Amino acid sequence: MKKGLVFLITIVLVSGLLAVGFGCQEETTDESAKIEPTTTPLPVTGTPTPTPFSTDTEETATLDNQVYTNEDFGYKITLPAGYTADVEEFRSEAYYGGGRDTVRIKDANGEAFATIATPPPEVGWQGYLWDQGTETEIAVPGSDQSLYMLKAEPDPEMGNENNIIMVSWGAKFMEGFDSNDVFAESGIIYMTYSPDDVEKAETFEEMVRTLRFI
Repeated sequence: MKKGLVFLITIVLVSGLLAVGFGCQEETTDESAKIEPTTTPLPVTGTPTPTPFSTDTEETATLDNQVYTNEDFGYKITLPAGYTADVEEFRSEAYYGGGRDTVRIKDANGEAFATIATPPPEVGWQGYLWDQGTETEIAVPGSDQSLYMLKAEPDPEMGNENNIIMVSWGAKFMEGFDSNDVFAESGIIYMTYSPDDVEKAETFEEMVRTLRFI
């Protein structure tokens, strides 16, 4: 009888301890769920300083009898009647030749027609069958430097549908621009067009042949 009573008391005590333990665990879980994450603000290290000698501007070029002149990179070109040119300038002592210009030529309807880049960008010419293209040398009156015109068709595997005409000076496009000195004195004029738009291609070639070095 005494053994049964002791056994019963033991069970009651153990049950009570388990209940208290689970209660404490639930309470701890509830409290931890209320803890809000904290973050420490990063120290302020100062106001960023703009890179010296660099500007990025865009303006509509002033044309004299439809002639766009770029004295910084030493050329001029006659645009077709009614065409305009928007110029993006970037100047930096750390860049080839001290900067670059991108001239975006628009037709009489304000649609993109061609781009002149001085110096040329080094990337961005994927999607064309360059190895199957045809290159033509164009003499520039008054200069011993020539233009090199390269035409290429789209690469169907790249999902491209337009042809491209690339005209370079300072180096042949297919040979690359190997030195900083040559690169800084080089440029390209390029346009893309539908294979059916023969008139656009002809207008582009006529414009390119008006380029002169100054």
